[in-house]
Amino acid sequence: MKILGLDYGEVRTGIAISDELGMMAHGLATIEHGNNEKMLLEKLKEIVTEPDEFGDMISYTKEFIEKFAETIEVENVESLTPDTPFRDLEEWSSLAYLSVIVMMDEQFDIQIEQTEFKNLETIQDLYIACTKK
Repeated sequence: MKILGLDYGEVRTGIAISDELGMMAHGLATIEHGNNEKMLLEKLKEIVTEPDEFGDMISYTKEFIEKFAETIEVENVESLTPDTPFRDLEEWSSLAYLSVIVMMDEQFDIQIEQTEFKNLETIQDLYIACTKK
């Protein structure tokens, strides 16, 4: 699994992505934003959704978040990030749990045990569980 890294600075922010093993990082972009956080976020969104060899991994995560949001009926998808603790969401319930289990099975052909699911905390953890098997 590739890992995206940000080196945030007040004037510019560097973006790097690792190889599949997470051993080596390669520079992806440097965003000159002059401490303008709105500009930084806009440029990050552009990079995150670019369909290239680096953006593929990121756009897959974004697609997963969108499927997750649809599955448990989250209206404000933009409020979700990979680090969002899904159990803290207002929409989370036993029905949402079952819906996510079904989504993982139907969309990713993953059958996950309840004991394993209990260890998952964030949307990124769900994504990793779907992609590692």
